[in-house]
Amino acid sequence: MPEITSQKPVQKLVRLAAKPGHQAELRAALQVLESATRAEPSCIEFTLLQSISNDAQFVLL
Repeated sequence: MPEITSQKPVQKLVRLAAKPGHQAELRAALQVLESATRAEPSCIEFTLLQSISNDAQFVLL
């Protein structure tokens, strides 16, 4: 198998929905995940977004 000499960044889009009444709990957990992931040496970007029209909906970039 040939050796890979160049690496392209991996981009992912993740959509999550909190169970009813658990929006704050999920947001807190995702904020911890966001901070830990951003601290990884190979992390280029990690963004947490929460919908303004439906606070149970989250997106991770």
